[in-house]
Amino acid sequence: MKIIGLICVFVFASLWGIGIKMLLPKDMIEGNNSKIDERTSKILLEVFSNTLVWVVYALLMSIILKIFNLGNPERAIIPNYPEVSYLLIIIVIFIMSLLYTKNKYSAKG
Repeated sequence: MKIIGLICVFVFASLWGIGIKMLLPKDMIEGNNSKIDERTSKILLEVFSNTLVWVVYALLMSIILKIFNLGNPERAIIPNYPEVSYLLIIIVIFIMSLLYTKNKYSAKG
């Protein structure tokens, strides 16, 4: 059973690495990229940085709530898998940041 778990982790990590290399601009990974212009690269960098800041904020807030026993984990949406809640938070923050940043960089008028 442990071998199957290790194989799943290896396959997931490989697919994640391939997906990152295919989807993210090369400026974020290696250097220059001819497929994505400078504006799109700047938008993606800003979106990912904003998302990271808010995810760190959410994690710190969760730790503070647990330290002072203010949260109620039994009433969570998915109490057995709190990671799913964090993934949902990340997705929502990413989409909101993407919409805000695209609106900020769009031509007005």
